[in-house]
Amino acid sequence: MSYTNYHIVPEQSAVTVEGRGGTFYRATRYNIEIGNNATIMLSSQPNGVGKISVDDIVEVTARDCAGDEFANYRHDFSNGCSEPINPIDPVNLTTDEGFDVLRGKTVSVEIKLLDLCGGGIYSTDFYFCVSES
Repeated sequence: MSYTNYHIVPEQSAVTVEGRGGTFYRATRYNIEIGNNATIMLSSQPNGVGKISVDDIVEVTARDCAGDEFANYRHDFSNGCSEPINPIDPVNLTTDEGFDVLRGKTVSVEIKLLDLCGGGIYSTDFYFCVSES
């Protein structure tokens, strides 16, 4: 499958932090066209593959630029603030997370990376990949 990819988070190198909690990365991409039969993947590679992880939480919200439709995805990698952080397979946002309501629309996508447990932060790259189907 061929994808148009949007690199919404560059890899965040591991950094030790004081305290805990809060957003440590936020980005928004505008005017992403979603085809009528598109598949949307969240991955660490531009071709829709590659495991993703973040210390600790990723939140993705996509909103229809011309209306009220939106979809959310949130995943907590912290495992109850215990080690280790385990990467997960790319996420099919369309079928697994309800982003299919955005097919045929132009959307904005916001991603937030949040620290929950303190001690350190990092993440893989995150790509919002839209099939050209």
